[in-house]
Amino acid sequence: MIESETDITQNYDFGYIAGQGSATKDFLYLYTERPIYKPGDTVYYKGILRTFNFDGFKASKRTAGTIIVSNELGEEVMKFGIKLDKNSNFTGSFSIPKDMFLG
Repeated sequence: MIESETDITQNYDFGYIAGQGSATKDFLYLYTERPIYKPGDTVYYKGILRTFNFDGFKASKRTAGTIIVSNELGEEVMKFGIKLDKNSNFTGSFSIPKDMFLG
Protein backbone atom coordinates (compact mmCIF):
# COMPACT_ATOMS: atom_id res chain seq x y z
CA MET A 1 0.00 0.00 0.00
CA ILE A 2 1.28 3.49 -0.75
CA GLU A 3 -0.03 6.20 1.50
CA SER A 4 0.28 9.95 1.20
CA GLU A 5 -1.14 12.66 3.41
CA THR A 6 -4.61 12.55 1.84
CA ASP A 7 -4.89 9.40 -0.23
CA ILE A 8 -4.23 5.68 -0.06
CA THR A 9 -3.44 3.75 -3.24
CA GLN A 10 -3.77 -0.01 -3.03
CA ASN A 11 -2.88 -2.81 -5.35
CA TYR A 12 -5.98 -4.26 -7.08
CA ASP A 13 -7.87 -0.96 -6.92
CA PHE A 14 -9.58 -1.14 -10.30
CA GLY A 15 -12.54 1.20 -9.70
CA TYR A 16 -11.91 2.90 -13.04
CA ILE A 17 -13.62 0.03 -14.87
CA ALA A 18 -16.96 1.23 -13.54
CA GLY A 19 -15.90 4.86 -14.00
CA GLN A 20 -16.71 5.77 -10.41
CA GLY A 21 -14.61 8.71 -9.29
CA SER A 22 -11.48 7.51 -11.03
CA ALA A 23 -10.81 10.26 -13.54
CA THR A 24 -7.37 11.10 -12.13
CA LYS A 25 -6.60 8.29 -9.72
CA ASP A 26 -3.19 6.71 -9.06
CA PHE A 27 -2.78 2.96 -9.52
CA LEU A 28 0.05 0.95 -8.03
CA TYR A 29 1.57 -2.11 -9.68
CA LEU A 30 3.89 -3.83 -7.21
CA TYR A 31 6.07 -6.79 -8.19
CA THR A 32 8.35 -9.06 -6.18
CA GLU A 33 10.96 -11.50 -7.46
CA ARG A 34 9.01 -14.53 -6.21
CA PRO A 35 5.47 -15.29 -5.04
CA ILE A 36 6.07 -16.65 -1.52
CA TYR A 37 8.40 -15.84 1.37
CA LYS A 38 9.14 -17.17 4.84
CA PRO A 39 10.19 -15.32 8.00
CA GLY A 40 13.72 -13.95 7.74
CA ASP A 41 13.70 -13.75 3.91
CA THR A 42 14.55 -10.54 2.07
CA VAL A 43 11.85 -9.25 -0.26
CA TYR A 44 13.05 -7.41 -3.38
CA TYR A 45 10.33 -5.33 -5.01
CA LYS A 46 9.67 -2.97 -7.89
CA GLY A 47 6.76 -0.59 -8.05
CA ILE A 48 5.19 1.35 -10.89
CA LEU A 49 2.78 4.15 -10.04
CA ARG A 50 0.55 5.44 -12.83
CA THR A 51 -2.17 8.05 -12.96
CA PHE A 52 -5.23 6.99 -14.91
CA ASN A 53 -7.48 9.37 -16.73
CA PHE A 54 -9.65 8.75 -19.72
CA ASP A 55 -6.72 9.48 -22.07
CA GLY A 56 -4.88 6.46 -20.62
CA PHE A 57 -2.14 5.87 -18.06
CA LYS A 58 0.62 8.41 -17.45
CA ALA A 59 3.47 8.79 -14.95
CA SER A 60 2.21 9.98 -11.58
CA LYS A 61 3.07 13.44 -10.30
CA ARG A 62 3.88 12.02 -6.87
CA THR A 63 7.53 11.99 -5.90
CA ALA A 64 7.37 9.97 -2.66
CA GLY A 65 5.17 7.64 -0.65
CA THR A 66 5.09 5.14 2.18
CA ILE A 67 5.08 1.35 2.03
CA ILE A 68 3.23 -0.41 4.84
CA VAL A 69 3.89 -4.11 5.47
CA SER A 70 1.10 -5.96 7.30
CA ASN A 71 0.89 -9.38 8.91
CA GLU A 72 -1.80 -12.00 8.30
CA LEU A 73 -4.11 -10.20 10.77
CA GLY A 74 -3.78 -6.90 8.91
CA GLU A 75 -1.64 -5.39 11.66
CA GLU A 76 1.16 -3.04 10.60
CA VAL A 77 4.55 -4.72 10.95
CA MET A 78 6.74 -2.06 9.37
CA LYS A 79 6.45 1.19 7.49
CA PHE A 80 9.08 2.94 5.37
CA GLY A 81 9.33 5.77 2.88
CA ILE A 82 10.05 5.44 -0.82
CA LYS A 83 11.11 7.95 -3.47
CA LEU A 84 9.83 7.66 -7.02
CA ASP A 85 12.08 8.34 -10.00
CA LYS A 86 11.11 10.63 -12.90
CA ASN A 87 9.12 7.79 -14.49
CA SER A 88 7.12 7.09 -11.28
CA ASN A 89 9.00 3.85 -10.60
CA PHE A 90 10.71 2.66 -7.44
CA THR A 91 12.67 -0.36 -6.22
CA GLY A 92 13.90 -1.61 -2.90
CA SER A 93 14.05 -4.43 -0.42
CA PHE A 94 13.17 -5.27 3.16
CA SER A 95 13.59 -8.27 5.46
CA ILE A 96 10.59 -10.11 6.82
CA PRO A 97 10.83 -10.28 10.62
CA LYS A 98 11.93 -13.71 11.85
CA ASP A 99 9.05 -13.84 14.35
CA MET A 100 6.31 -13.54 11.69
CA PHE A 101 3.83 -16.38 11.52
CA LEU A 102 3.57 -18.54 8.43
CA GLY A 103 0.46 -18.15 6.33
